[in-house]
Amino acid sequence: MKKYIQVLKATLQEYFIYRLNFVMWRVRSVIQLLLLYFLWLVIFQKDQVVIGHDNSQVLTHDLGV
Repeated sequence: MKKYIQVLKATLQEYFIYRLNFVMWRVRSVIQLLLLYFLWLVIFQKDQVVIGHDNSQVLTHDLGV
């Protein structure tokens, strides 16, 4: 019976590790998009056009890809 309990514990640990990995991957993606958005927001506060593109063009490209 001890073997089955050990297998159950190992299976549950593995399940929660992969669940945490998935959640952290999603959190990282959202943070990455927010950082990109705020970076361009700060850049376009100084100039209205950067390298021939305005704020909406750059954000559409970055958030659409």
